Amino acid sequence: MSVDSEALNSNPNLLDYDQLSIFIDVGLDEFRTIFQDVVKDVPNTLATISNALAGGDEKTFRAQLHSLRGMLLNFGCIAIAVVLMGLEKAPELPQIAPEALLQKLTQLWESTRAALEAWADQAEAEGLG
Repeated sequence: MSVDSEALNSNPNLLDYDQLSIFIDVGLDEFRTIFQDVVKDVPNTLATISNALAGGDEKTFRAQLHSLRGMLLNFGCIAIAVVLMGLEKAPELPQIAPEALLQKLTQLWESTRAALEAWADQAEAEGLG
């Protein structure tokens, strides 16, 4: 199974803004507090995914993809979630170097993280949440 390089290299709609509207109700301070935990966790989870791929540990690979996807969907991170789901649901482990996968997923995460931070800053500037 090859990785969908188009999905990994493109930045379609990174965020589901309808999902993010929940955080307007909860409050942006709460969003930022919770999001900081996510920012700390994602790099470690991506490294675990890469290491599982390198070791051929399909169970850990899929479990970590699933867990990360669920967590990020709570924050409306739709583009990366679609990529993670594709990797998770593929019938075989992807035929990509673990380091390359880690790099591509990290790049997509960093774009997503920046978009989330920009959304929160904009919502705050508009007096929402």
